[in-house]
Amino acid sequence: MAEHRDNQPQQRHTARVNPPPPLNVKKGGDDWKMFKQMWNNYCVITKLEPESNAYKRALFLHTLGPDGLGVYNGMHLEEEPTVADIIAAFDAHFIGKTNETYERYIFNKREQRSDGTVEEYIAALRTLAATCHFCDCLKDSLLRDRIVLGIRDSSTRKRLLQEADLSLELCIDMCKAAEATSQQLRTLKREDETAEVCSVAQKQDQSRNFGKVIHNCKFCGQKHPLKKELCPAWGKTCKVCKKKNHFGVVCATAKHRKPKRVNAVGFDETDRSEDETLLAVNGSRCRQSKIIKAEMTVDGKTIVCQIDSGASVNVMPKKYMKKTKLMTQSKTKLHTYDGTVITPLGKTQLTLTNSKNEKHYTAEFVVVDEDLMPLIGKKTSEDMNLITVHYENLESIMNIEQDQLASFADVFENSVGSLPGVVHLEVDETVIPVISPA
Repeated sequence: MAEHRDNQPQQRHTARVNPPPPLNVKKGGDDWKMFKQMWNNYCVITKLEPESNAYKRALFLHTLGPDGLGVYNGMHLEEEPTVADIIAAFDAHFIGKTNETYERYIFNKREQRSDGTVEEYIAALRTLAATCHFCDCLKDSLLRDRIVLGIRDSSTRKRLLQEADLSLELCIDMCKAAEATSQQLRTLKREDETAEVCSVAQKQDQSRNFGKVIHNCKFCGQKHPLKKELCPAWGKTCKVCKKKNHFGVVCATAKHRKPKRVNAVGFDETDRSEDETLLAVNGSRCRQSKIIKAEMTVDGKTIVCQIDSGASVNVMPKKYMKKTKLMTQSKTKLHTYDGTVITPLGKTQLTLTNSKNEKHYTAEFVVVDEDLMPLIGKKTSEDMNLITVHYENLESIMNIEQDQLASFADVFENSVGSLPGVVHLEVDETVIPVISPA
């Protein structure tokens, strides 16, 4: 029974470790050095030493890969060389005789890279030292000196130089500790900066809101904190009395004059000048807390429009339109909330496509030359279902014109009436009579 067991082939117990990847001949000596180091580690892990020379040689040549095997076939070696003989031949082929002076020059010039860690720097120095042929008695001290002189952090270098008995092990520990501390300080600094930014933002918000009590302003007729810098009428000229720093709607001179007819908001197809209300045109002129914007496609261009429920017209800057787009003359004058008057270039019909639901809408736009954000007014916004006004919740307000007629009923009576004085008129009977709008 025992004899039967002795005749059985001995089972090999090796760790499941993959051999090194094939040798890349094109990379030359650097790849060969790495391959040799990985092969030596593989031999130790798999306990390959007790195996026969033929087995180890075959495994080594197989691991070399096609390129490495081609190099081996071109060598003149003994019929059954050992793996050590093959490695020595490959050393001579890829590395040859090293220039010790040059290798040490490269070692002494090596410094820590700006993006490299201490661990990477030490590993690179150990690799370079392997070909410098340093004696064992000086190897550690030379490596220590190169770390001190080549480390990137000058404050760490200063602390290393202050150590009287600096060993290689202590030098490495101090460098790693300094690097870890620097990383921790950077992390803490980023957190402090984030907290400081939040604190500053809160203080700025508090300072901006301090003293901002809203009042009715007697200079512009609007509500805002009582500071002249915040008043839209500051620096403007009144169109009624031609004096500065107030609007015509609150002008004291206008109160003593006979009220004039006020055009209702809306287009009038007559030749007279039209005034349209433009609550907000762009973000720099609007003090609302939030601006509603919508993405629309006009003439093949995707643009961002502002939805303004306080504007009675639609506004489109000229730069967003095709040059061939036809425009009709418009005498509409646009008034912003701060009293600025914008004279348009004309008006035109544009087709809008809502990027959200791909629905098409045609509306009339007033074209301006100013560099403003396109604006969709109240009526078009309602037609496009962008905003909804619940009129059932609003008290009906009399039209401005009707309000004026009711206030001055004695002036605007149904009879034709007459003006004082006599006017002499001459009629040319050859002229065809026409009716012109008032």
